[in-house]
Amino acid sequence: MPGANLTLSGSLDGANYNLTIDLGNVGSWSNTGQVDKIGSLTITNAANATFLGTFGSTAPGISLTLSALATGGTVSFASDATLASLANNAPAGNWTFTGGNTIVTQQLALTTTGSVNLGGGASLVTFS
Repeated sequence: MPGANLTLSGSLDGANYNLTIDLGNVGSWSNTGQVDKIGSLTITNAANATFLGTFGSTAPGISLTLSALATGGTVSFASDATLASLANNAPAGNWTFTGGNTIVTQQLALTTTGSVNLGGGASLVTFS
């Protein structure tokens, strides 16, 4: 039985709090607004996670952990993304970073048997 799909149309501003989103039995997450000032974001039990707005524009960025992504599922950043760290506990997923600027400021642990797309067109990808 599929889980709940969750779409957030506005901005998500967390005053550096940590946020965990559990989508039940493989639901999908979609955010069309900006995600910023969250200490860490954990998404679990997801079929797909889509970030259409800017993700983590305030340095050092947001620590993102993904757990239990469905096989063949996709995590997509369509706008600028600033990540403090990235932990992938869902090794069968696909990752796309196609915003104008993608910045990873600390550790990166992106282990996957799926695909990784870094940049698209005039994108700038920075690891610092």
